Amino acid sequence: MAIKSNKAEINDAYPSIQLRRLEREQEKLKKDNDANDSDDPHKITNPLILAKLEKLQVETEKLKLDIAITHKQYIHISELSQAVEKEYTRIRQKLLGIGPKVSHIVAPITNPIEIKQILDEEVNEILEELSYDKTLKE
Repeated sequence: MAIKSNKAEINDAYPSIQLRRLEREQEKLKKDNDANDSDDPHKITNPLILAKLEKLQVETEKLKLDIAITHKQYIHISELSQAVEKEYTRIRQKLLGIGPKVSHIVAPITNPIEIKQILDEEVNEILEELSYDKTLKE
């Protein structure tokens, strides 16, 4: 078990190591530019250094995004869409179930205030049930 645990730790650390390497390479390129350009040390004039730096910056941002996704800081849009669609379906089913559930209760009632009260109670019960549901909190 210790070997598997160490492998997992190494795999988890690898993106962070790559990220530090990319950041060091960017700093080195900036220092190389500073040594070549005495007018403005922050302005990159060498097109080769500029291209390399831009490439490293893109790689760095991609790696940061990959790390964030790995650590569940971001979720893929398709996963989010599926979860939202599932919840909409559940809500729709609950709301469509109000009619059959309360129709026999409100049928003999002629007072609109009583009917509204029964419907309000049912809607509130459904909303409460949905708000306490574990799947909504995940």
